[in-house]
Amino acid sequence: MPASGSRAVIESSDRKPPTTGQERVGWGAYLLTQPLASSEYPTVTDPIDTPVTYEAQTMTDTTTETDPTATPAPAAPRPPAGLISARGRWAAPPLPPQSLSTVRLGEDATLIVPFTDSAALTSRHFIRSATGNGGYVRCEGGGCLLCALGKKAEDVTLLPVYVPADGAVRVLAIGDNVRPGALGPKLVPILDRVMAGEKLVVEIRRLPDFSFEVAAFPLTPGGADGAPVIAQFLANLTSGAVRLADVYPARPRAELLSIPGLAAEALMRGIES
Repeated sequence: MPASGSRAVIESSDRKPPTTGQERVGWGAYLLTQPLASSEYPTVTDPIDTPVTYEAQTMTDTTTETDPTATPAPAAPRPPAGLISARGRWAAPPLPPQSLSTVRLGEDATLIVPFTDSAALTSRHFIRSATGNGGYVRCEGGGCLLCALGKKAEDVTLLPVYVPADGAVRVLAIGDNVRPGALGPKLVPILDRVMAGEKLVVEIRRLPDFSFEVAAFPLTPGGADGAPVIAQFLANLTSGAVRLADVYPARPRAELLSIPGLAAEALMRGIES
């Protein structure tokens, strides 16, 4: 389903939806700056809302007049140096951090619900740990140890989508490959429909040759569109409580050099810790 902020921009702005890939990048960046409309995604409330009945009671007026000549109560003292106010610590807690993970695609069908075309660009490296387990880490750009060791950095587009099976927003990592069967080009016409206001479910399969089968169909009435979850995600994204690029961890240099293989390569190249 489309994000509320995205639809509000289309309805209130003279800008038209993009028709080319280059325009789409600018359009996505433009959308991230727009305020979100609260009407599209309802506020989440406690599902257990038990009515409470109160018995009528006789109330007496206990109001007293304030003496204008009275000395006001002294202000509460500030905490000594090195201490904090316990009340202030929890009075207005920040938004809780929202952990992100990527959508795992395979030969089994994966269903997603796209709600925006606003995405983030980042670069990643694939590495193996000392135990042989592999995973992606974020490329640090200038001064990146993995780049200095000749490890290929892959540019990816990070698109947030709702995954009904998880009941959560995940990040769909899309490579820059534009060959036949690549995922990115197949999503463009679908995102055009989403940004025009359609509520769609997208089915994705990754084939053995790493090409993709993609199909889209309308969201059934009453289907899990994830509206409350999406609204909370967009609030966290707007406030900076969550960043799409953080789906890939940034590993400290010392941690990378603790991997025997990388440490040996760094030593051979004369790269110091």
